[in-house]
Amino acid sequence: MEKLSKSVIWILGISLLIGIFATSCKKKKEDNNDYITESIPSSVLPDAIRENVAELIPLYFGTTPPDLTNKDFVSSPHVMFYNSNSSNPDSVVYHSDRYIAFRYSESNGLTYYSRQWDDVEQTDIYESVANLNVTGSDNNFSYYYLTIGYPDGLYAEQSTIISGTLGDDGVYNFHVAVILLETSGNPNLEPVNSYRVLKDEDGFSQFENWLNSKSVVKPSQDISDETIFKLFRKN
Repeated sequence: MEKLSKSVIWILGISLLIGIFATSCKKKKEDNNDYITESIPSSVLPDAIRENVAELIPLYFGTTPPDLTNKDFVSSPHVMFYNSNSSNPDSVVYHSDRYIAFRYSESNGLTYYSRQWDDVEQTDIYESVANLNVTGSDNNFSYYYLTIGYPDGLYAEQSTIISGTLGDDGVYNFHVAVILLETSGNPNLEPVNSYRVLKDEDGFSQFENWLNSKSVVKPSQDISDETIFKLFRKN
């Protein structure tokens, strides 16, 4: 009977340890998904313009978005097709191809990378933003993030929303919305809640393994605040 009791205690102890380990693993997995949200918050897409933006870009919600990490793609041709502050808001403006990638690490969370040729600077501009959020379901996704800066020495804030549908050979219905959220009264910037909407002109952005390519040179560069907010600078 004593041996039986010891066996029971040993089995219960092992079961308890397994349960603790399983709970720990589950908690760690949940923590790794803390960048997933149910929807895009009003701090990113203000209620005052949400309906207008939703008519121009697909906005997805849900907690089961597709995984785009290591699925690099390119928007080509990359065009701006709506400018909320233009007298002709629907006029199409062509931009250089936009290369996009997402990666995840425990230190930086979900990170966005992009590369685009700048005609003014005559160089590729590389951008990386850590700690993104994403919402969506099935193959539909909406990534979003906030950017702050001090153009002309005044605090400013803008948000970016990247939406589309993951396919077997690329991203379909790819759209980007950039929204000006705060200007601190900067006279060189457009009014708060101004926005731009861009997309791949033909609606399909093919996979392009550009970020991991050995031919890609990623120079160390600091993007100026003026460059970050250039979409909203007055002419």
